[in-house]
Amino acid sequence: MKLLVDLFNPILRKSLRKEMRNLIFKCESLGLPEKDCIDANSFLEHNELGLAFETILTQMYEYDILIDSELYGQIEAIAGRLSLKSPEYEFMSGLIRPAK
Repeated sequence: MKLLVDLFNPILRKSLRKEMRNLIFKCESLGLPEKDCIDANSFLEHNELGLAFETILTQMYEYDILIDSELYGQIEAIAGRLSLKSPEYEFMSGLIRPAK
């Protein structure tokens, strides 16, 4: 996963880290194990934003944790800020639960 976001811009970095913490919180509430959340947060603390994002997505997918379209939109937005191409995250669309 190639990371192209300007990590030297402290305002952008802080904003993205906040978005990613929010994503981790939401994923934990959906059932992502605490260990994986701790790992992702640790990557964030060490400015490894790409690794944090990859950890979240990979583990959500591995555990087949269903998401809604709103969370998928958040994933897309973060991926865009990380300059990731859709093949690097679109596998998560298979976890979108059907609308009620």
